[in-house]
Amino acid sequence: MLVCNDDITTAAKEVEAYIRKHPETDAFFFTGGWAFLGPPEALPFYDQWCRNGGIAVSMDTCYPVLEAAQRGFTQALVGQDFKRMGEFTVSYLVCAIKDLPYPGEFIDTGLEIVDQTDFERLILTRRPWDIK
Repeated sequence: MLVCNDDITTAAKEVEAYIRKHPETDAFFFTGGWAFLGPPEALPFYDQWCRNGGIAVSMDTCYPVLEAAQRGFTQALVGQDFKRMGEFTVSYLVCAIKDLPYPGEFIDTGLEIVDQTDFERLILTRRPWDIK
């Protein structure tokens, strides 16, 4: 397990170091798209690993992760509906503050599961942004 603490630079360094040390790795699962939020040039060993047939699945379907997917850095993505998650969080906090009831069961905010056939279409629905 690689840990990046949601840091883009650390994520890229961890992935690069792992691939250099373990080039025989067949597949990666990213629980977040952090390594893909920076410039693709930060992942040269990973890029070559992908070109050599490495398979990866990542969380997140935001614009930069979709760009990375189009480049071949992942074959599938699982996106979360952050807007819906935020809406539930705020409404439940208001209920908690006002001592009102709120659902205690599992809350399904939905998932967006996409593969290579969806990347081009989906990126048209997202807005570009940069991490600075």
